[in-house]
Amino acid sequence: MTYIAVKIAENGTNALHISRRNIVISPGQLCHGVKRQGTHFFVLYELMSEDSRIVLGVDGGATKTACAAMLLPSQQHLNQASAGPSNWSSVGKEEALQTLKQVVLATLTGCGKSLEAVAAICLGLAGVDSPEAQAALTAAIKDWFSPDTLILVYNDSVPALLSGTEGRLEGCVLIAGTGSIAFATLPDGLSARAAGCGPAFLDGGCGYDLGQKGLSAAAKGSDGRGPPTQLLSYLCKWSGVNCLPDLVRSSLNIHMAKMSMCHSLRNQLAQNMCKLQILASHLQSFASVQPKWLVCIPEHIMHMEAEQTDFSLVRPLKQSPKALCLSRWVYAEAGWARIAALAPAVVACAQNGDQVAHHILQEGISDLVTTVQAVVKQLNMLQPFQLVLAGGLMRPGYAYTEMCQRALKQALPQANVRFPQVEAAIGAALFACKSLHEAAAGQCVNS
Repeated sequence: MTYIAVKIAENGTNALHISRRNIVISPGQLCHGVKRQGTHFFVLYELMSEDSRIVLGVDGGATKTACAAMLLPSQQHLNQASAGPSNWSSVGKEEALQTLKQVVLATLTGCGKSLEAVAAICLGLAGVDSPEAQAALTAAIKDWFSPDTLILVYNDSVPALLSGTEGRLEGCVLIAGTGSIAFATLPDGLSARAAGCGPAFLDGGCGYDLGQKGLSAAAKGSDGRGPPTQLLSYLCKWSGVNCLPDLVRSSLNIHMAKMSMCHSLRNQLAQNMCKLQILASHLQSFASVQPKWLVCIPEHIMHMEAEQTDFSLVRPLKQSPKALCLSRWVYAEAGWARIAALAPAVVACAQNGDQVAHHILQEGISDLVTTVQAVVKQLNMLQPFQLVLAGGLMRPGYAYTEMCQRALKQALPQANVRFPQVEAAIGAALFACKSLHEAAAGQCVNS
C-alpha cells in the first residue's frame, strides 16, 4: 500500500498542491496516521491509483434508468445496472434522485467500487432541459462523490447521440420512441434541439403519433367517416381485444384517468377561488372599490358558498417555470405509452398493403425529417455530419426505419445516417472518460 504525507498548516488548509500529480484525496479516504513537526501536521493518506478509479455513464428516461461503469484508464466495461424512471418532469425531483442513487450504488456494488472511486460521471436525464435544471441536479448529487469528481449533466438525448459517435459529443441524433426529438451539437459546443415536448404537443412521427392516428383511422373506417382500412383488425389483434367497443374501452381507461385528473384540478381551482372571495371580502372592508383582480374570477365561482369548500384540501402550487408545470400536469398519468405501443400494429398493417396505414407512416416520416432539418438549419450544418437514429421505432431492418433512412438521405445528403454502436449509458461513460482526459490536459497546460 502506498501513502502520501500531506502537510497541513495550523489553520487546517492543505499546504501541498497535489492535483497535477493525479493524486486524489477525498473525504472517503481515511488517514493512516498523523505526525506533527513544529506548527505543522503531516497526515498520511492512502493513495488511490488511477487504475482503481472509474467513470460512470447514466441514461435516465421515462421508463427506466441505466448506469454503466468503466475502469480508468483502459475504459474496460466493468458493470451495468438498471432501475426505474428518472424523468424529472413526470416522477419529480425527489423520486428521480432516489432512482439515480439506487442505480449508481447498484452499479458500484457489482464491480466492487465505492462512491469515492468515481472520477467522473456523465448523466443524461429526461426532463433536464434547461441550465437551471442541470445546475439543480449537479448540486443535488455532488455530495455523493469526492470533491474533485467531474459531474456532467445533460438531457437524455445526449447519451443517445454519444452511443453512436464513440463518445464524441458532435453530430445529430433523432430519437423516435413514445415521443420524438432531434438534438444536434457542434465541436464548439453550440447545440440545438427540435420537438421533444411530448405526445400532448403533437411531436410527429413518434409511437404515440402513429398509434393515435391509427386509432382514429380505424374508427372512421369502421363507421363510414373515412376510407376502408384493415387497421381495426390489426389494432384489435395487437391490443388483445375482439372488437371496436372493446378497443374503445381499452383506450377510454386512459382518457378517464385524464378526466379524473381534470375534475380534481377543477375542484382545486374552485376551492382556491372561494378562498380568494373570502379574502376579497376582508379587503373590501378597507376599500370602497372592488379589487380589479376579481374581474378575472368566473361568476359562478364568485357566488359559491364558502361553507361548501374544505380548505384543508387546498395546497399552494410550487413555484416553477410555466413550461415545466404544464409538462408535468400533462404527463401525470402513464397513458401515453399504451397508445404508443400500438405503433407496430400500424406499421404491420402498412406492410400488408393498407393504403390508409401507409399514409400514416408517410406523414410520420415527413414530420421526423422536418424535425431533423430544423436543428440542421439552426446550426447551419452544411458539412458532412453523423446522424444517429435511436429509440424504439428506429432500428436496423425495421420497415418504418428504412422509410425514414431513405427520406433523410434524400433531404440531407450531407448526413451519415447510422445506428448506436453501444448502449446509451456506455456512450455517456465514454464521454466522461474523454472529458476527464481533456480536463487533465487543460490543467497541465495551465500549470
